[in-house]
Order: sequence, then structure tokens, then C-alpha cells
Amino acid sequence: MKRPTVAVLGTGPSGLAATKALLEHGLQPVVFEAAAAPFGMWAGPGRGAWSDYAPTNISRYCCAFSDLAWPAGSDVFPIRRDVAGYLRLYADTFGLLRSVRFGTRVDSVRANRDGGWLIGWHGPDGAGSDRFDHVAIATGFLTEPFRPPFPGLADFAGEVTHSSVCDTATDLRSRFGGKRVLVVGAAFSGTEIAAELASYAQVTVTLRHPMWFVPRWVSAMDGGPKYPLDLVIYNRRSDNPLLLDPHVFLRRAGGDPGAASPELAFDRDLELPLTIIISDDFLELVGAGAVAAKRSASLRFDAGGVTFADGVRQELDAVILCTGFASSLPFFDRPVLDAIGFDETDHMQPKLLHRTMFHPDLPGLSFVGHYRGPYLPVMELQARWLARILAGEVPMPDRAAMLAGIAEEGALRSQEPRPQFPHADFVAMADTLAREAGVFPELPADDPLRLRVTQGPLVPAQFRLSGPHAKPELARFVIAATPAPVLDDPPEATASSQGRRVLDVLRGRWSIERRIEPGGQFTGAASFTRHATDSLLYRESGRLVLDNGTELDCENSYVYALRHGDIEISFAGGPSRGKQFIDISLPADNPDEFPIVSADRHLCRLDTYEATFRLENPDLFSITYVVRGPKKGYVSRSAYRRVGSAQSDFGRPPVAEAT
Repeated sequence: MKRPTVAVLGTGPSGLAATKALLEHGLQPVVFEAAAAPFGMWAGPGRGAWSDYAPTNISRYCCAFSDLAWPAGSDVFPIRRDVAGYLRLYADTFGLLRSVRFGTRVDSVRANRDGGWLIGWHGPDGAGSDRFDHVAIATGFLTEPFRPPFPGLADFAGEVTHSSVCDTATDLRSRFGGKRVLVVGAAFSGTEIAAELASYAQVTVTLRHPMWFVPRWVSAMDGGPKYPLDLVIYNRRSDNPLLLDPHVFLRRAGGDPGAASPELAFDRDLELPLTIIISDDFLELVGAGAVAAKRSASLRFDAGGVTFADGVRQELDAVILCTGFASSLPFFDRPVLDAIGFDETDHMQPKLLHRTMFHPDLPGLSFVGHYRGPYLPVMELQARWLARILAGEVPMPDRAAMLAGIAEEGALRSQEPRPQFPHADFVAMADTLAREAGVFPELPADDPLRLRVTQGPLVPAQFRLSGPHAKPELARFVIAATPAPVLDDPPEATASSQGRRVLDVLRGRWSIERRIEPGGQFTGAASFTRHATDSLLYRESGRLVLDNGTELDCENSYVYALRHGDIEISFAGGPSRGKQFIDISLPADNPDEFPIVSADRHLCRLDTYEATFRLENPDLFSITYVVRGPKKGYVSRSAYRRVGSAQSDFGRPPVAEAT
């Protein structure tokens, strides 16, 4: 049997997955990439992943391919450069970039008279065209920054920007420090950017309808330990809390938004929406008054500000559009776009395809990763199924099956109200594709891993247990090493230690005033976010003004981890990543009283650091370092103040569930 010629468009995660699956099945794809470097939205500034420091919404356990585990010691919720590093490791491990034509933009994909598809392109060496039996479109679901045509926005005299170019914490501070900023949109980028601005700007977030705001770490049961949200909700359990009673689970996991602000309250007379936003800080900052929320069905701008739907006007200096991305397929002619029902204004379901992949009237054409919320396991399963079809191992779905699938997609598109994610049941979608590809995990009743597969979290490695190109040893190792909520929970929660209480207090956003003598004055902001069980990730950014007047932008990151009752501070980045810096040794007596004071001395190479940590109350702490060495001699005094008002109780966030 003659092997078909195959082209893949794109080298983001879906393009890499398609290339890998095709190579696995003996096919040699030609891969087109318009950029000079691979990895799509994760490649760097301006490519789509808006921030260089905001963590992913999905943990590394689920944000992975089936046969490549993340390196040991990786953050549970990686940031953009970490994801790019993982994709680089994936590409290098499986030799995926050898067939890529970088810097080659596809201008047209047209049906060829004699069958197949003709790709027109231009690149560094000129322009040309090539015919392929099959073309896999892996260019991403959302590709172009969406800027709604708000009335009067063109007349606004202040700065207007899109979240896609709000790249670094340093850039945000330099552009918006001290300004009145309206963040349009309270979804993922909107809440993250608002939280970052909170300590140095007057920020208002506007949203059209109420939403649930849920942190990345939640408990699977009342009083139980916290796990990454995706490990709690993505499983095959019949009592899955998100499917069984979603609103009860979301209220418990994230709190009642209306308790933070009436602007975020649900309309009790209407059906509650199931719009879920992953945010660690947003509700607390709104409840503390550090971020203002404004619900409005419309916005009308003028030269100096904005008027909301209720007639309230607000003066502004800047507007950040956190309004998402639109889909774009510029290389197709109108007949192809019409066949797939393409609607570029539909940000939830811009095309109608069987399994979001195929159309019966477009033989030789497929899509990989083109659905809202493209998790790596799903795009990889789509790629594996496609590769088996093209290798002649399984048949293409017949016309009747495809038309039925497209009808289901059409029903989803016409549903009112529109769901946040048309294919929200990630587990069901992944399992359906796994069955099509012949890789669904079937384990006998006496298999020791059966319970973790059927009752534990769905992780990509489960789809390498059996079927074509199975890697059972690797799969079993990854599955066994993945935390399993409920299955791993101890029967009784252990009493919280002093260290856990201190970590609970530190979590959140802080402003920093630091005096370095001799040296200068640093002003900035810091955040403590959950890094793993009993550890926090600390990130700071700000500006250092040296004694000679020189100004420098600075960023630092550390991990604060509970170790044997004390808090160990280690480096989170750079060549010293993972190495201990200093400890906070906590007193055992009077655990609930303030202040809590710790002193430690540490030899770092040739330099001695004497550190004093003093937690005055839940909203104020300080750290002083006295540094001595052959080439160092200075004192650093840092005062941290919580962004917003005081917490109500020791270690308890200000947003509580409504009774």
C-alpha cells in the first residue's frame, strides 16, 4: 500500500503531536511553520500566552503528552518558559523538527482537481506550491487578538492595549503604575492582570455576567488536603463533584463571588451559569477593596473615560482589553469555509466538524486541536487516531457518522445560553477519542492500577497502557506517581502545624518597601501562590533606585516549603534553582499569637547571611538580612504589607461562603 503524502500546518503543541503520531506510524510529514521558531503560543512574547510569569490553569500532571513525563522537580503549575522547555524536550526526544520548514507561511490550501490538496507557500527562498494527499491543520483554535469595537474607544485619549502584549510584570508596572486602569474582561488573563496591577494601580475589572472564581488548589472533600483542581475534577468517578452538583462544589472550592462584591453576585432568579475562571487571588483582592469589580452589559468610551450600562461614568488613564482571541483560517477559500460552517465571530465554536476533526465533503483534510480548551491529551489522541487512519490501520468514519457528529456540533452551537466550553466534559471527549484510536485503558479487575485508572484522575499516560505504541512500564510509573484525590486522602486530617498556618497567612499579594544599605531603595510587589502541598512560590518584581540615581528593574523568585516544622526558602529559578537559601525556624510555643519571629544564619558560598523574619499580623511582615563576605557587606530591610484590608482571622481568606 502506497503511503500518503501528508502536510502539517503549525508547530505548536497540536502540530508537534500530529508530527509525532505520523512518524510513529511510518509516515513522513512535511511541516509548515510561519514563525522562525517552534512551539506556537508558548514560544515567547507576542505569540499568545500573555504572561511570562502567570502559571498554567492545568497542572503538569494533565498538561503533558502521554509518553513524556515532566522533568523531576518541575513546578506543579508551570509558567510559559517551562511549557516551552517541555515542548522543546518533546520535540528533541522524538526528533520532531527535522521536517519543519521554518519561516514558511502557507498562503493557500486548495482542493486539487486530481485529488488531494495543493498548498501554496512563501518563505526565505521564495514561493512555491506542493501537492499532498492529506493536510492536517494544527494552527491552533484561537490565533488573532480580539478587540471588540466598543463605541467611542477610538476617541479615548489614554493607552489602549490587548492582554496579548502585557508580557511581563516589569512591563505592567512601568506602563500602568499609579494609573487608573480598566481591565475589560474577568476571564483568565483579566483576573491575573488585575491581581498583578492591584498593588500599584487603581484597577477596575468589568464583566458582563457572573462567574465562579476557583483557585488552582482545592480539596476533594471537606477538610481534606488540597490538590490541583484538574486532579480533583477530571476523573471517571460516578460521584465526580463537578458533574454531580457543580454549583455546590464550585461554591465550596472558590467561595461565593457575591460575598466579595455585589457586582459579582449571581442573579438568584436566573439559572446559574457554569462559567469557571481559575484565579488564586481575584476574589480576595475584590473583597479587600484592592480591585474594583463592575458588572456592565455595555461600555461606552469618550476621551477621558468610560460610561457603564447603568450610567455611571469613570475617569481612566488606560484600558487593557482582556477580550480573548478570534479564530482565523486565512488560507482557505470561501467554499471550504462555508462547508465547515466557519464563523470567525463565534469564539466558542467557529467551525462544525465531526469530533472537531473531519468533514465528509472535504476528504484529505483534518483538524487537530481545533476546539475551545485544547488540552494536550485530547489533541494527542486526535493525532493518534488520524495517524492510524492515514496508515490504513483503522477506517475513516463513514459519511453518516460524520454528518451525525456535525449535527451534534450544530446543536451545541445553537444552545442557549451558550456554554463556556462546548466540549466541557474533557474526560468523556478524551475517552471517546481513545476508543476511536484503540488506546482506551482496559485493565483486569485484579490489576493494582485499576482503581487509580477508574477512580483516580485522568492523566495522559493512561492512554499508553495498551494499544498501538503502548509503553506500559512508563505509563504505570507515571500513573502511580500522580497524586490521586480521595484515594490518597488519609482517613482523618492531621492537625495543622505552625508552619502551615504561616504559609496560609503568607499566601496572597503584598507590596514591598526595601531599603538596602549601602545600595538603594526597592519598591515593588510580591505574590505567594501555592506551589505544591505545604509549599508556596514567591515572586517579586519592582524597581531598584541605586544611591547614585541609577534605576533598575528587578525580579526574583523563591520557594517557601515546609520541612520538618520549619520553612525552607530555596531558589526557584536560575542556575541555583532548587538550592537552599535560608530557613525560617518557627517557635513551637504560642502558635496563634503575634508577632511570630524567627532568626537564622546561613553560609552561602563565602558570604554569611543573618536573617530575621517577623510576622507582625496577617497583613504585615518584615525580613531583614545582614550580609557579610569578602566582597559583600550590606543590610537589607524589607517591609511587606498585604494588598487590601486585613484578613478577618489568622490564616483565613476574607471571602467566605454566603449562608
